[in-house]
Amino acid sequence: MSTHNIQIIATTVIVSSGVDSTFAPPSFLGTDVDDAEGWRTRFEKYAIYRGLSEQERLHLLALLLRDEASHWCNSLQQAVKDDWQALSTAFKEQLQESDLLCWQKATDLWNRVQGAEESVDAYVTTMKEAEVDVLLCDVAWKILSITELYS
Repeated sequence: MSTHNIQIIATTVIVSSGVDSTFAPPSFLGTDVDDAEGWRTRFEKYAIYRGLSEQERLHLLALLLRDEASHWCNSLQQAVKDDWQALSTAFKEQLQESDLLCWQKATDLWNRVQGAEESVDAYVTTMKEAEVDVLLCDVAWKILSITELYS
């Protein structure tokens, strides 16, 4: 009689139940107006909150990417799709914020006013986070301009 060791590995990711769904990132479509960096940051925070392994992050990402983002992911080499670090890097490179989104963020920051019920701390924190996003867009745009100039 032969003995076979069978190991079943199951990954369970709960995205839409109870309080947890409040923290879960929404689906990501990958359009020009999507905030890819903001979405990626929310995804990472959620993965840390849930204690997800790199393998579980791969599975969750596959579930949350839709439309153009899903098509992009499906076009990647299998080795990239199987490696969280490689996929995360590819995501950053492919889905960088468009100039349109950068300008939209700058406009939103310029027009932002403190809400009637918003604390000063919440307002300042939000403004600082938005300012960093706008500055990163500006730096990325300048690097792109310099790269194109010397290409």
